[in-house]
Amino acid sequence: MTIIKNKAIFALAIGAFALHPFAGKAQTENKDWITKSNTYTKIFIDLDEKYSPEFGSSQGLAFYDTLISVPTEANNLAQRKEKESAVVQLKTAKQKETDLKIKQDLIY
Repeated sequence: MTIIKNKAIFALAIGAFALHPFAGKAQTENKDWITKSNTYTKIFIDLDEKYSPEFGSSQGLAFYDTLISVPTEANNLAQRKEKESAVVQLKTAKQKETDLKIKQDLIY
């Protein structure tokens, strides 16, 4: 009798949750902002993979397996210049961005 009663309570709880007005909202919400936010993130990921291909290889990207980083002063300066440019690009994007979900992902 107790098992049947517990199953009935469980079934009612599941049914009540399914009828909740917000139960399916997360699944139907527009996710375009995630794609746009990911494009900003990709700027720094691409720089890491360009100047530290071992990083890309460690992430399972076979393209980078044959590449190695070259820690010369010229490469360090080039990387720094590109990162500074990326920071300026992200700051500009943050100022222009109207979607708060994307704006909060822009750290600069």
